[in-house]
Amino acid sequence: MISRLFVIAILIAAGTPAVAQTRPDCPPPCGADAPSGTVDDRLNLDTGSAVRKQSLDRAMRTNVAAEPFAGGSGIIQFAVGTSNLGKDARAKLDQLIVWLKAHPERKARLAGHADDPGADEYNLALGDKRANSVLSYMVAQGIKPSRLSTVTFGRSRPLFPGASANQNSRVEIGLGQ
Repeated sequence: MISRLFVIAILIAAGTPAVAQTRPDCPPPCGADAPSGTVDDRLNLDTGSAVRKQSLDRAMRTNVAAEPFAGGSGIIQFAVGTSNLGKDARAKLDQLIVWLKAHPERKARLAGHADDPGADEYNLALGDKRANSVLSYMVAQGIKPSRLSTVTFGRSRPLFPGASANQNSRVEIGLGQ
């Protein structure tokens, strides 16, 4: 549901009418010639804009029904001030690991975040420890390290303005090609 709302918001922002068109100069999957189940067919869109198509493809890749964490998010929570994986975090990661094993072409980016009262250097290091804790767990479960990358943001990217330290003590997992 959220993904569909996101796609609708992209369409509104693009300012383009949602009308299917068949264009002789555009090979499939354009307009009515698109194979059933493609983004174009499901959303009935004009695919004239490559930028809009890329945005829609990106939105569809993040659809929770097609990706791991069905019914939830790609956020692994940590206790404030720690980088230890809890039972719930491991259970969520196990879902991702099963999915990644079934999709060996996909990669994951592990972004560590923190929101502690310490210095920026401390929070950057804590975010890095959290991301590497997730990486170590996934590698131990059989995911190749070459499919994983880490980055730390410390407290520079809170989940949303006014979010608590508990909410910002996290690793966000982004899936890529």
